[in-house]
Amino acid sequence: MANSNEAKRFGRLLTLKQAAAQLGVSWWTLGRWARQGRFRTVRLGSRRLVPESELSRLVESNMTEASAPAELRMV
Repeated sequence: MANSNEAKRFGRLLTLKQAAAQLGVSWWTLGRWARQGRFRTVRLGSRRLVPESELSRLVESNMTEASAPAELRMV
């Protein structure tokens, strides 16, 4: 069993389907992203699990600044 420090570091482990539902994408897409190395997963036997911390990191790494078209910008 993992100690409490490891549990805090990774957070809850989610299945690909659970993680995909949280992100609003299909589990096929999330599986493809995992194979491409966009985020880390945990393999337990034949199961691939996603730490909640990796979901947060994935979202944060893909955030962009919103910008309005030039004609709508305030001067």
